[in-house]
Amino acid sequence: MTKASKHPQWNNPTVIEAIVEIHLHKKISGKDFDKIHKLLKEAYHIERESLTQYVASVQQQNFSIQKSDNKDFRIRTVLDSNIFSYLYRDKLSFHYLGNYLGWDSLKPCLKSVFEIITSVDKAIEYSQVGVRYINLIKEKKITQTIEHWLVHTSNYPKSLLKSKTDYFYRCKSFLKSNIWSQITIAEGKPLDKDVKPLLFDIDVIEKNTSPKQLDLNAFEQATSLHDLVYIIFESSISKNYINLLNKKRK
Repeated sequence: MTKASKHPQWNNPTVIEAIVEIHLHKKISGKDFDKIHKLLKEAYHIERESLTQYVASVQQQNFSIQKSDNKDFRIRTVLDSNIFSYLYRDKLSFHYLGNYLGWDSLKPCLKSVFEIITSVDKAIEYSQVGVRYINLIKEKKITQTIEHWLVHTSNYPKSLLKSKTDYFYRCKSFLKSNIWSQITIAEGKPLDKDVKPLLFDIDVIEKNTSPKQLDLNAFEQATSLHDLVYIIFESSISKNYINLLNKKRK
C-alpha cells in the first residue's frame, strides 16, 4: 500500500466534504453506548438524533412500507468549527466541511473520540475503513466539456469527457482483493444560467482481513487510503484544474 506522503497545500481546494467512515466489527451494547454518550456530552457539544427506519414488505400483489419500532439513535458531536462526527452503534464517521485545511487536522479529532470510546470498552474492534473526498468545481460553465477539467484515466471512459451537461457516471474498481474505489462524476445543481458545477467524488474503502482494535492505527490505515484517494485525484486533473487549485482566494 502507498506510504503517506506530503501533498500540495492548494490555495483554492475544491473539497466540499472529506469523510472517514469506520465500520465496527460488532454493535456497541446499549449500556456502553449510553456511557459513551455521557462522556462525549461532557467534552463536546453533541446532539442525540433518533433514527427512523422503515421496513418494506413485498408480496405477490401488494407492496407496503411500515415504520419500524427500532429505537436506535446516533450521536452527532461537534469536534471543531469545520469537523463533526456521527457515532452509531455499528459505525463511526468523521466529516470535514467547508474551509479544508488538510488531512493532518483530522488526526486530533479522531484520537479524542477513539480515546472516549475505548475508555468504555478497550476491546472494541473495527472491520472496515473508508476515506471519501467530494470535490465540486463551481467554475464549470455549461459550454465546457468535462475534459476541460479532467483528463482521461482508466477510472472512467474517454467518451464521458466529451459531455457538457446531463451526465452521471459511477464506477467501482478493485485496487486489491480487499480495497476498492468508487468514483462518481456528476453534474451539480446550476449556480446560474451559464454555470453548472462538476462533482468529482472519490471514495476508497478497505475491508480488514480480520477485525482490528480501534486505536490510532485506524487513523494510519485511513491515511494510506487518503494517499490512494490523492493518487486518483492527481492523475485525473487537467492543467485548468491545477490552475484553479493554485488560484488565490479573494
